[in-house]
Amino acid sequence: MESEPVRAVTNDWFLAGYSDEVRALQVKSLANWFKLIGLRIQTIWSERTFVASPMEEGLRFAGTVELAGMSAPPAMERADLLLRQGLKMFPQLRPAQTRRWMGHRPGMPDTIPVIDRALRHRNAVFAFGHGHMGLIGGSVTGKLISEMVSGKPATIDMSPYRADRF
Repeated sequence: MESEPVRAVTNDWFLAGYSDEVRALQVKSLANWFKLIGLRIQTIWSERTFVASPMEEGLRFAGTVELAGMSAPPAMERADLLLRQGLKMFPQLRPAQTRRWMGHRPGMPDTIPVIDRALRHRNAVFAFGHGHMGLIGGSVTGKLISEMVSGKPATIDMSPYRADRF
């Protein structure tokens, strides 16, 4: 039996995620963050679609991604928007320093992960492309994959996650 050559699949796009980390002069520790802003855990402001996360070294605002070409420069106006939104959430915050960030995310062009059996090798399964939601979606994906490999019916409609949808 002849084996087929392995082909590398590349894309000229990626998901880019942005965040701002804010440090304030009056804050020296995570406990002081609690006193200043009253935030103890990561909080999502759904109306403005971003997340505020208290951290030892600052307060992080995150929640925007873009589909861009691999050679596209970072669009830091996205990080600037996050900072403006964060300061609306916490008007008492007086930033002494901010650090803008952009990082690549392993996502799909439709933002829906692939969760499926390989078409050619039915004993191989796919579970990738969660973008910046991998930790959140990982447990559900694990459940779906376990149902798939054990032959149990899926608890949800799996058609949106098909590998051959593109």
